[in-house]
Amino acid sequence: MPYFKWTGINLAGLTCKGTTFARCSDSLCATLARRQIAVINYKSVSQFLFFSTITYADKVAFFEQLYTLLDAGIMVPDALNIIVDALESAKLQEIIHTVSVYVADGQPLSEALGMHLNIFDPIIIQIVKAGEESGNLMLAMKSICSYMRSRQDFRQKLRNALALPLITLTFFIGVGFLIFFIILPRFANLFSTMNKALPPITKKLLAISGFLNSRLAPIVFGGCGMLLVLIYFVVRHPRFSMARDRVILFAPFVGDCVRYQLLMHFFNAFGLLLDGGCKVVPALLTIQATIKNEYFHSLVNQVSDDVVAGDSVSASLSRYDLFFDTDMIAMVHIGQESGRLPSMLFHCAQVGKQRLAQRLHWITTFIQPCIMAIMGLCVTALIIAIYIPICSLVDISM
Repeated sequence: MPYFKWTGINLAGLTCKGTTFARCSDSLCATLARRQIAVINYKSVSQFLFFSTITYADKVAFFEQLYTLLDAGIMVPDALNIIVDALESAKLQEIIHTVSVYVADGQPLSEALGMHLNIFDPIIIQIVKAGEESGNLMLAMKSICSYMRSRQDFRQKLRNALALPLITLTFFIGVGFLIFFIILPRFANLFSTMNKALPPITKKLLAISGFLNSRLAPIVFGGCGMLLVLIYFVVRHPRFSMARDRVILFAPFVGDCVRYQLLMHFFNAFGLLLDGGCKVVPALLTIQATIKNEYFHSLVNQVSDDVVAGDSVSASLSRYDLFFDTDMIAMVHIGQESGRLPSMLFHCAQVGKQRLAQRLHWITTFIQPCIMAIMGLCVTALIIAIYIPICSLVDISM
């Protein structure tokens, strides 16, 4: 792939060096010129991208740029060549360069993107294919941008909702480390010189601190860590995936969050595919390929089998009302009867999103006070454990 190792000078007169992806030497000079760097020399090199990653934001930026260029009347091969030079991810640059080469050779964009299923999920590829077949690729790109942007916004809201409890938990762990590894060992030496029995709470805290500072602690924690890793790999084994995913879906608190996240994805993708001209069964099969939860994966497979057998989507969903909410099934039925199924599916996705946000709010609101309360109890126990023996020591000296 075309990577160049270059040396240049910036506006401040400083020498700069680096390795950059570019389709050709002229493209390299143009890319560095936008960064206000004049190229002195360059050479083509091989680049290993083992540790390079492609974020979801990178993919959103790619499709938004492609939609903007198509909307401006630029042909797909030319648009891809323009985007390659503007992307920030070197790995995505390489992939889009490969896609542009295949498209320039006459392959459809959907097939070129389909060669990278680990980067672009089947829903996006199916929408692109539907846009190509209908002759309205620009509208398909607009739908993809809307779909991906909504998912990105939801991920950001999820991170923001979990940020405060995680920060509090980190602070709690830091306080615990300070107490058991620094504060209590100092007082242990003081209390050992006292000729008076220590209170039970002081003995317990000192015993915990002594264990954590002993040579046995790393062995115990290492063994626990290895056991957790073993359990993780056992649970991740395909033989246990169905049972694991079913337990997750029906677990208290967490199960509802996972279920509504899957429902939101299912209804949103289903509506998007139908709105793009895809048939019901192919749309269900496409969605099924993007679902990682084995239990829900089998559920969608059963729904598609029911539809192939002649049932309506709402009739099939009603058989699994433990997973699909009753009002969502009713909305799907109304959409089928009125001929507005895609819009009702989008409404179901919005309902799932709202209920997921509500449950996340409940969980984060509950976790935060619990962590604070536990931290307060630990600090209180520490104060009592230290204060009582010190007071006894003062009484003896008086």
